[in-house]
Amino acid sequence: MAPRGRRRQIFLYLISVVLPSSLLIAFTLRLIDQDRELAQKRLGEERQRRALEIGRELSTALEEAKKQAVGFISNSRGRWIARPMKPPLILIGEFRDTELVFPWQFDSADAGPAAGLREPGFLAGMGRAERAEYSEVDPGQAARLYQNTLAAGTALDGAQTAMVRVSMARALYKANRPDEAKKIDRDVLSLPAEIQDEFQIPFCLYAAERLTASTTDHGAVLTALNPDTFPWYRLAPGALLHGRDILLKIETASPDAKIRGEAGRIRAAILEFIAIQEQAESMQKEFPSLDLRDETTWKLYGRNPWFVGGANIPDGRRVLAVCDAGMSLSEALKLGPEPATSTDGIAITGLQESDGLSLGRSFPNARLILPPEPAGNTSDRWDSRSILSPAIVALALMIAVFGSYLFWKDIRRDLVTAEMRSQFVASVSHELKTPLAAIRMFAETLRMGRLREPEKREEYLETIVNESQRLDRLLANVLDFSKIEQGKRDYRFEKTSLTAVLETAARAMEYPFRRKGFNLRLRFEAGIPDVRADRDALLQAVLNLLDNAMKYSGDAREIDLILEREDAAAAIRVRDRGVGIPESEQQKIFEKFYRIADPRNAGVMGAGLGLSLAAHVVEAHGGRIVVQSRPGEGSVFSIILPLEIKP
Repeated sequence: MAPRGRRRQIFLYLISVVLPSSLLIAFTLRLIDQDRELAQKRLGEERQRRALEIGRELSTALEEAKKQAVGFISNSRGRWIARPMKPPLILIGEFRDTELVFPWQFDSADAGPAAGLREPGFLAGMGRAERAEYSEVDPGQAARLYQNTLAAGTALDGAQTAMVRVSMARALYKANRPDEAKKIDRDVLSLPAEIQDEFQIPFCLYAAERLTASTTDHGAVLTALNPDTFPWYRLAPGALLHGRDILLKIETASPDAKIRGEAGRIRAAILEFIAIQEQAESMQKEFPSLDLRDETTWKLYGRNPWFVGGANIPDGRRVLAVCDAGMSLSEALKLGPEPATSTDGIAITGLQESDGLSLGRSFPNARLILPPEPAGNTSDRWDSRSILSPAIVALALMIAVFGSYLFWKDIRRDLVTAEMRSQFVASVSHELKTPLAAIRMFAETLRMGRLREPEKREEYLETIVNESQRLDRLLANVLDFSKIEQGKRDYRFEKTSLTAVLETAARAMEYPFRRKGFNLRLRFEAGIPDVRADRDALLQAVLNLLDNAMKYSGDAREIDLILEREDAAAAIRVRDRGVGIPESEQQKIFEKFYRIADPRNAGVMGAGLGLSLAAHVVEAHGGRIVVQSRPGEGSVFSIILPLEIKP
């Protein structure tokens, strides 16, 4: 192909395939990017809408908890809250001037339940008994004095009575009267937790601590201290630590696995209350900076996050409601339009920790974390364009790749064809030049009359005739190839004797074979019927096979021409003992202009048309041409023609 034509072909390919495909891909990728951005925006809006919805339900749940806290404080004049708080409310506080106090700090000692323990008359009676117990080391006498104080004190309040009984049981243990002491402790164990000493320790815990020494009383102690009925949530820090130690002793000493498990459960609950109180004490220190003046907002606080909010009550006091953030979220999810029982992947976090979703103006320092959308759960956001865009990109890529492949294949075919044609011209020129040179040389010799011997004259004339026939065969091949290329090759089928065709071919090749020292052996099976064939075309095909065998015989000089019957067909075989053909090349040799790239064939001239023409002729006769060959062992070319067998 000319360089100018190739440049034009490349330009047309770029304009018609590469440029449109590139523009289509770029446009589609932009559409996909826009769709992705829009989908992300829609997803963000949807997630924010859901967060605001959860924020509204969360606000509803927290306001209910705040009402509960207001009710507790309004109905409670002392420091005791009468009933357990309902989740998510976990703690109640009260604003006093610029301070924040919690239930275990509500009232002063003078006004509290333990105020009677400091009355002078009660202290005098208890002082005499304690001197007998500690100074005189007479626990029996101390027990009697405690008993006298208890019998004489008709006006004793609950705390005074509990303190005398606890002290008397202690003296009885020291006096080696455990049965009487245990009886008193079992009675004290059932006292309400509100009856406490001046250190805010319930007297029942003193009894429980002593009863843990006997494994038979572990069950009773656990029943009394069960957090489902015992108000751990409203005890002072010292009482919680005392209770924790009691449960640890039972968990360590009890031989009963069930008892140990129950003790561990109660101790874990106490530890939770301790953690709540520790975080509450931290909040007390930071209280001024929380700015809880706005009753419509909830502030997030703490490592184990709480929602804290204030409210006014009718008597002028202000109450603080403390709600667990996780419990509040669970309550909110239950209240939504699509109730959920699980908070998996949903969490509340602070502003400084995450850039999560806003919960609304009621939660200024809190954010909501939602789980990422599942990969397989986005089908509702896919429209037809979202599906079509990747398909367009894929199609454009396929067109570009396929067009490139066809272009490359076309260029390669043109290059190969150009090379083959160049080789063909050189080969044909050489093939034409050789017989013409021989004809001219012998003709000029005869014209000058230099030959006197009749035998030499005959030999020169025979050479001229054979070289003319060789030239005729070469021109016939070229002309037939041209007709085949144009689709104008016609065949005249008539009754033809295969034996006669092969004998003619043998005579035509006799001179070149004899000249090069070849021995052509003929073997024709008798009784082969005639076939309908174009005699000249079939003769040309056989001559091409014989000429091919002569060219590629190498040093061997034996060629066989065989005619035999093969089932319902006649087989014409040409066998040589030459260089052979690799199996990978055996189908390619029938292509036009194709020649095997082998150093042993470098000196063999040819146009590369003989086998291609032979294959075309045989196919036109309804037959097939077959090659069997091994490198170094020669080749057998077989023309298989169907026989017309008459009954």
